[in-house]
Amino acid sequence: MKRLSVLLACLLVSGCASLSVQTATFDLAQGELLVEYQGSIGRSGSGHAQFLQPHGIIAHQAGNLGYLFVADTGNQRIQVLGTDGTFRFEFGRFGIDPGRFNDPMGLAFDGTRLYISDQKNHRIQQFDWQGNYITAFGSQGSGKQEMHRPHGVAVDSLGYLYIADTENDRVLKVDAQGNQIKIIGGFGTGPGFMLRPSAVIAEPGGRVLVLDARNHRVQRFTEEGDFLSMFGSPGKAVGQLREPQSMARSKDGLLFIADTGNNRITVFDTQGKWVREITAPAMKSPSGLAVGQDNMLYVADTGNDRILKYKITRIKTIMKK
Repeated sequence: MKRLSVLLACLLVSGCASLSVQTATFDLAQGELLVEYQGSIGRSGSGHAQFLQPHGIIAHQAGNLGYLFVADTGNQRIQVLGTDGTFRFEFGRFGIDPGRFNDPMGLAFDGTRLYISDQKNHRIQQFDWQGNYITAFGSQGSGKQEMHRPHGVAVDSLGYLYIADTENDRVLKVDAQGNQIKIIGGFGTGPGFMLRPSAVIAEPGGRVLVLDARNHRVQRFTEEGDFLSMFGSPGKAVGQLREPQSMARSKDGLLFIADTGNNRITVFDTQGKWVREITAPAMKSPSGLAVGQDNMLYVADTGNDRILKYKITRIKTIMKK
């Protein structure tokens, strides 16, 4: 009966042409989760809408227009596309000068400024949403105002920036000018400690989620850096992770994780309970994620030099088991 309810719901939503591979649903407290593959954007190359090892990605809505900002890491630039994959513009190139990059990685947007982790230049650069350079902060090291190969970045509702200071095994909380407010974590494997954190999410209510990549888990902290909880363990079984590199949160709190070493996307609920995984089409080292206002999930399929697009929908169960 449960299988029948899934089939009927799927038919109502999309026709369900490939339920066994691209679409499946699982029980959730608020209904069921439907994931439908919508196609891919881009291919290998250095031209417009082409990529070399894309990483960070964010979806931005400006009026009726949707944009994707992609850290096209191997091409040392940021590409801006329409959500349909249409090329809009690009900015940046290789170098150490302001506005140039040496492996751009993580992206965050506060409504006015775009923050980009310029990994091998050990700094955060700021641009407006049209790609105009504003300023930068950070230098290589482990002291105050310093970082070592920063990766993921996130902005909270008060405008504070959280930076996954990856090689220093910590997360930095700074203001918009880069002034250090708080250090979260530190080298280790116990609760509250980290090994190569790769991504950060500022949750509603002031909590902070950290993707603790080499510990193969997610940790939750208060905004003051106090440890709250964690979930995930190393491996390839259900609910396990292998050096995950990115995560994104949907409007209703589902957590999508780029389970990079397992070549899949793993989905958890707000309490860290496994919901499902996404593996089709075949991914290779997915390393960037974004969920748009249109309930589209965008995946930087890094090893295949493309962006994958999925529609995610909560549906109600038609029949109960």
